[in-house]
Amino acid sequence: PETLLQHERRANNQMNFEQQFNAAFFRGDESVAHELIRFVDARSVFVWEEPIFFDDAPIDPKQLLAFSVPISTLCKVWQEVKNLGYEIDWMFKRIENPKNKYIETYSQPSCMTITSRESLINSVRILVNPRYVYYDDQMGLLISPDVVGNRFISPNKVKQTTTSEYRYGMDTYVGHLVLMWKCWRDRFPTMLKRNGEFFEVQLGSVRDELLPAGGRFIREKIFPDATESEAETLFEYLVVLAILTHDLGKLQVKWQEVMRGWQAIAHSSFHGTNPRSHLLAHTDYDPGDQAQRTQLKAYEKKNKRPNHAVESAFLAREILKISLSPLLRDYFNADLEKIRYILHTIIMAAGRHHSAWAAGWKMGDVAKIGKIQLHPEAKNAIALSWRYIARFLPNTLPLQPANLSREVYAVTQEFDLNRFETAQLEYLQLYLLVVRALRLCDQRSVQLH
Repeated sequence: PETLLQHERRANNQMNFEQQFNAAFFRGDESVAHELIRFVDARSVFVWEEPIFFDDAPIDPKQLLAFSVPISTLCKVWQEVKNLGYEIDWMFKRIENPKNKYIETYSQPSCMTITSRESLINSVRILVNPRYVYYDDQMGLLISPDVVGNRFISPNKVKQTTTSEYRYGMDTYVGHLVLMWKCWRDRFPTMLKRNGEFFEVQLGSVRDELLPAGGRFIREKIFPDATESEAETLFEYLVVLAILTHDLGKLQVKWQEVMRGWQAIAHSSFHGTNPRSHLLAHTDYDPGDQAQRTQLKAYEKKNKRPNHAVESAFLAREILKISLSPLLRDYFNADLEKIRYILHTIIMAAGRHHSAWAAGWKMGDVAKIGKIQLHPEAKNAIALSWRYIARFLPNTLPLQPANLSREVYAVTQEFDLNRFETAQLEYLQLYLLVVRALRLCDQRSVQLH
């Protein structure tokens, strides 16, 4: 789930994002690319007085709040030290955990003086000499050999006292898709956490955020002859198909067996919902409950949760060919190549809705998987999902409901998600819009419980 801070940042930056998006995607202005995709090479910086005696209280950087400081800023300070004309005791030290035979002795971290610019750049966690650090709420952080330190040290992280924001409730397969579609269409109030405290906030619909950009992109880059209404409707169809197909892999017999097994434990031991005969998408789980964490860990040692994302992408192909291909061919006059590319944007979104690095299956994976066995009620769940969601679809263009035709799908060859190259850049960009909508709906649906 997104935090209140993330929500506020998105709301504040939405207009600026849309201007930059339009410049980059519709006018081809490469100069704004660094604004859309930012890369900040930063280091974690800590400040503390090094212990004098071995029996001093141990220092654990993982328990301290760090400053994230761009390496360019640290290199500037390094150059200032070099320009002094005389030596100081030290400015930076590299923080390393104890190694080898010392790992179980003193818990103090090992701090090695940094003696070159290259060593500074290659350091991840850096200790700064507190003599040259000044910090307060008004001035912020100052690091310089000319600074007189004010005895600032890195504070401890705030102990989390509220329940975890990542608390899941049981979702049926159909119910989860319906909630995702609600997040696409509607605004809703929810509780988001900032600095350990919950605040009520009104989340806007994902549709309002992304539909105008998606529709305009399709008109500019994919189907220039389409009307605004047709382009926006098509983008909405791409999103609904991504929602409908992204969890098809959870309809596997083995996925349902494992997750229904845990839900039965959650019901009997942790006041969870009775799974009855439902096909599930999520189970009850509260990571803030130590007993639940321990029980789940023990359960998963014996019952490994099967993968589902790439399996979903694999199964999605049949539904997309039946439902989306005729629409693209008959109403947008798309040729076979364009149809394949558009279908693959949804296949990629389904396969990568958890990890952007999912690549598909190599031959070694094919041998291990062998086949995908679906639950006997899988087709009914898919059909019911269509019926619930289709009621809210625009009727500007027809979209034919589709289903899977078999219960067993043989996996006999490699399945590659990486199909787009430089020549297909516009389809990769379309995928980014679709997967963005899918992930937002997926994340926010958890907050509707």
